[in-house]
Amino acid sequence: MYPPSHRRAYTSPSISKDLTPPLNPSEGFVHLSHRKLLALHGPDAAHFLQGIITNNIVSQPTTPNPTSPTESQSPPPSGFYAAFLNAPGRILYDTFIYPASHSRCYRDAWLPDRIKKKYSENDPAFLIEVDESQLGEVKKHLKRYKLRAKVEIFSLPESVQAWSIWSDTGGLQQRGSSLRPESLSDWSNDLGTLNTDAIGCVDPRAPSMGCRLVLDLQMLTQSELKLHIDERCRQNPDLMKLEAYTLHRYANGISEGPYEIPYAAALPHEYNFDVNGGVDFRKGCYVGQELTIRTQHIGVVRKRVLPVRLSSSLDSGRGQHSDDADTQRAPPDASDQSPSVSQGTTAEAPSADIMPLPQASASSSAAGSGPSTQTRRTSKRSAGKLIASLGDVGIAMCRVEMMTDLALTANGEGPSGGAAPQRYKEGDEFYLRWKGGSGGGSEGGEAAGAGGGGPAEDLTRIKAFVPAWMRERITERSSRKSASAKVDQ
Repeated sequence: MYPPSHRRAYTSPSISKDLTPPLNPSEGFVHLSHRKLLALHGPDAAHFLQGIITNNIVSQPTTPNPTSPTESQSPPPSGFYAAFLNAPGRILYDTFIYPASHSRCYRDAWLPDRIKKKYSENDPAFLIEVDESQLGEVKKHLKRYKLRAKVEIFSLPESVQAWSIWSDTGGLQQRGSSLRPESLSDWSNDLGTLNTDAIGCVDPRAPSMGCRLVLDLQMLTQSELKLHIDERCRQNPDLMKLEAYTLHRYANGISEGPYEIPYAAALPHEYNFDVNGGVDFRKGCYVGQELTIRTQHIGVVRKRVLPVRLSSSLDSGRGQHSDDADTQRAPPDASDQSPSVSQGTTAEAPSADIMPLPQASASSSAAGSGPSTQTRRTSKRSAGKLIASLGDVGIAMCRVEMMTDLALTANGEGPSGGAAPQRYKEGDEFYLRWKGGSGGGSEGGEAAGAGGGGPAEDLTRIKAFVPAWMRERITERSSRKSASAKVDQ
């Protein structure tokens, strides 16, 4: 686990029985104040990064520095999502990496003179975006592997910041791997200048995550784009709130930063790096590759981070749900929800285990007698853990076979052959067992009221969902693996 001093407090209202679901914003232009940037510059920058990250720099689209009107019409080089791993294959830092040497802004304003004297300003350059609490650690990590590589590592001005832009109505969807101005056309005609100078990428983690841009706040203040943003924010005050971005991530089942992705303890597949564009399984050797590739070839992922919805026992009884409860338990869907974000207090997300709730089922006793109620035996094994939440929307590490209908393997067999166990049944319910014994069952004990009586009033129920895009990508990957196995036979 990352040292407690590095944990960042997340804006998260405490969960209560009168939950009001915060709706997932349909658009946003959010300054990611919790993310910071480092820069690499030098002839060996690309080769240096290639050996320590999970994605493939070579396969990313690149273009030369624009020197003519014809070349200036081509899209800028696109950034990409990746992770730094340790030798056992655990995630150290999640990151976005952006090529930068094509940008006049980078060459003229951000690149220090001391580096210009040492290397050419046209040498490969990359910006590395990480959580602000990990900035110093990432810098030390890079220097540990630098050795004699011809590369300089330096911090960028505080005014250089990462931004996230998305719009369900304006078509901010993933359109290939290049950052093109038409994907941002809903925001401003002034963004046509992105043809030559943009530093950013289409966010590959989910189709609705939009784009990521690196902007200088000092330059942004003086641009027409800032005027356009201000006008949009007057129409919708929630547009630039960091909570809007957090909700958008949670609704897509995306974790970020050391609190949601535990330092040196998280496996890439469990945090969906295999389906969100964070790993290139065709690239050569890199730190942590062995376990990552072996997991991919075996094809068994027992746990995954999924979006969840929370509801109190007052919203629904065990085995029956009112219309209002069904609405609250529906999967978070950004396509049909308006941008409304509730304000919360700043606090660390509570820690809780996800436990199966014993289900009552009606069965007939001996002939001539009335029906009797029996309680189905339910495993006391935890089905997962709540990672973080904002209102009644959150993300959790879920055991796939217990909380979803996803198959563990491509052919439906278990890891050792035979039929794969599928414990999940339609109608299964789960509750949160708070660590410390508060709010939903005691530590190590059964859910209150589960022994045949009515449902406990203090239970917080939790429901996991597999987003359509994630299910599609997992199914596609499984189909390819199954087809490859048949060819090998």
